[in-house]
Amino acid sequence: MAVEALNYFYRVVGRIAQTMCLVVQPYGGVFLCGASTEKNADFISCSDFLKELHNSLIRKEMLEQYPVYIVTKPDINIAGGLWACRKIL
Repeated sequence: MAVEALNYFYRVVGRIAQTMCLVVQPYGGVFLCGASTEKNADFISCSDFLKELHNSLIRKEMLEQYPVYIVTKPDINIAGGLWACRKIL
């Protein structure tokens, strides 16, 4: 049951990432980060995340061009927020 729920979660993440990719066209890559991503890195690679990310009849080829990276640096979310704040100030 827990594995099913986690797979469903990453399917949703894949669909959200797909929508964002279609808007911003991230040829530099899609970066998944955070504590839960780091802890589930092995699971993500065998989940339905990529299947859902590439699930498009019209844009499948384009979506497959975007590399996906799993960032394992601890507290990357905080570091990114701090970087953004420094740029604003």
